[in-house]
Amino acid sequence: MSRRPTTLQAYMFVRDSFREERRRWLQDTRENALDLYEPLSEKKDASLRTVGFERYQLLSFMRQWEQTTAQAKTLPETEYYNTMNLFVPCFRQYLQDLKGTSTDMPFIEAELQSLELLLEKNVTWQDKVGKTRVQFLRSRNLLESLIKDMKKRGMQ
Repeated sequence: MSRRPTTLQAYMFVRDSFREERRRWLQDTRENALDLYEPLSEKKDASLRTVGFERYQLLSFMRQWEQTTAQAKTLPETEYYNTMNLFVPCFRQYLQDLKGTSTDMPFIEAELQSLELLLEKNVTWQDKVGKTRVQFLRSRNLLESLIKDMKKRGMQ
């Protein structure tokens, strides 16, 4: 009989964890959170938008995992184990439903790091492309002015 209230508490704890994360997603939407709205403002490149949304989702998974495990550690030992025994399979199923694969937190962390590296490299690449474009425009303007000068000299 004593196991039943502990199991019920574990269910309620897990339910509250998912509710809290859903509340955060809604709050991020209302408050125009940078991690969420930065990909929305990406108009030119759909793949960057997808990477940005994937990054937001992974950050959300990590945030939920870290906060839930931190809260669970404050529980008495038997409640902690009952709660984590329920939360871990539920969380894995949640990840599988959203991502299409069953995965663990180290893989999510690695995927997040790779996405952040990809985004960082993209920023570096865009900077180099911008500098190259400026150089090209300067060279084109110089060439056009030299052609105009040559035409003027040829006509005189």
